[in-house]
Amino acid sequence: MMFRLRALLVDPYRRTVEPVEGQLSLKQVHETIGCTCITSFTWEGCFCLCNDEGLFHPIPRTYFSGFQEVAGRVLIYGPPRGGHETPCTKAVDRIRPLLTFEGDVSHLPG
Repeated sequence: MMFRLRALLVDPYRRTVEPVEGQLSLKQVHETIGCTCITSFTWEGCFCLCNDEGLFHPIPRTYFSGFQEVAGRVLIYGPPRGGHETPCTKAVDRIRPLLTFEGDVSHLPG
């Protein structure tokens, strides 16, 4: 199975949000996120994939505004209509202010 990919990659290891494009197999999605078990969630109207076991391990976390903390890398796609086949149309500069990387106080209020 191949996934058409136009997403944003949230990487708490590097503290970056970057657009990614291409075609990935499920195995490559696992490698991109850096895990063996993925789960999905919806945030800001987007379909997201993350490490399902991330919170059980001491890996960097990202706090998603109005949602919760997520451990490890996250792929953000478009609206949840078939998930991975829906391209992300949100810009990095719109998403980045809604994220706080673990240890980063520059985005916290007050």
